[in-house]
Amino acid sequence: MPGLRRFDHPVLLVWAQDDPHFGPEWAERLRRDIPGVVGLELLPQTGHLLMEEQPERFAELVAGFLAAHVVPAAATMDRPPHPL
Repeated sequence: MPGLRRFDHPVLLVWAQDDPHFGPEWAERLRRDIPGVVGLELLPQTGHLLMEEQPERFAELVAGFLAAHVVPAAATMDRPPHPL
């Protein structure tokens, strides 16, 4: 977890509300521990394989996140790389 606590880039957590292995409490902990979290989406009626169970919703969430948070590569050419 120490590495995640230093990760300050935008992060979207997309989580299955009914995951039998890693329930929503895991997502809540990650939201508290990762400083870059900009959102947590809990998908209802979804188990462990949320990308397969709700592919359209997952793709919609990821596309929206990327559109809002990804800087085009050309805009970053004059900046030094961010240290990890």
